[in-house]
Amino acid sequence: MHELFLISHCSDEDVPKATKLLQGFCEMAPVSIINRRLIWEAPQVPKQRGLDPQFLMRQPQHRLPLWKALQDSLTRQAYYVNLVYGVSRDQFASVATDVRNEEGREREQLSLDDMPGSLYWVDWPDPKSSRPVNSRNAASMDNERGLCSLMRSMGYKLNKEIIEEGFRFIHGNVIIHIHRYFDTPSTVQEVVKATFSTALPSYESLIPFDSENKWIVKAQVDVLNANDQDHVQKGIDELLSVRDAFDGYFDFPVLERRMLDTRVRT
Repeated sequence: MHELFLISHCSDEDVPKATKLLQGFCEMAPVSIINRRLIWEAPQVPKQRGLDPQFLMRQPQHRLPLWKALQDSLTRQAYYVNLVYGVSRDQFASVATDVRNEEGREREQLSLDDMPGSLYWVDWPDPKSSRPVNSRNAASMDNERGLCSLMRSMGYKLNKEIIEEGFRFIHGNVIIHIHRYFDTPSTVQEVVKATFSTALPSYESLIPFDSENKWIVKAQVDVLNANDQDHVQKGIDELLSVRDAFDGYFDFPVLERRMLDTRVRT
């Protein structure tokens, strides 16, 4: 899959206005999203990054080519890979109990391995070209269980967890997200790394990832076959339509690829 995209930023106080503008443009109510994102770091030894052959044998035939293509990418280069789990606001602990119950014992929780999630990988962006949008290879393996154990079996190390909060809109083939990221307290990070616990801290304990609490505005089009130039051009045209519609509200520059580098550095 090839991801064509544009990125901008929005201040926290401008988010209500931005969502109203997007709601009118897309003619739909915003869809609220809250995701846990577990960021895994690849080992430097290529042969350790391959998928478990037994795991591949269990895959349905229609998904096997997707997994094998992903494996080719992951064995070629060491990347950071995201595991994404959708959650709701009521799954966060109360301020009083946080991740422990009233007796001070850690609350019993399922492992994230028991929950369906998505493995999301993106390459670092393509070299700058005449295209007026950013582009990169990507893969999203959705509705999978046992992903944490799969990453560990490949030699990946859980680097950190962040929480994503925002809204999603759709306009034609363009998916528009306006979102921000939070860090979780270090004590919670250690519990997740040790047990893959589904426990969440209190929402109030989350720490804005950006010091100015800015939100990210991302418009993207996914093209299944990057060699299909007609589909690629159609995706570019739709993104440019979004860019032009919000001229003066959002600045959508073509970013330097180093700013979106997903490779693990030695």
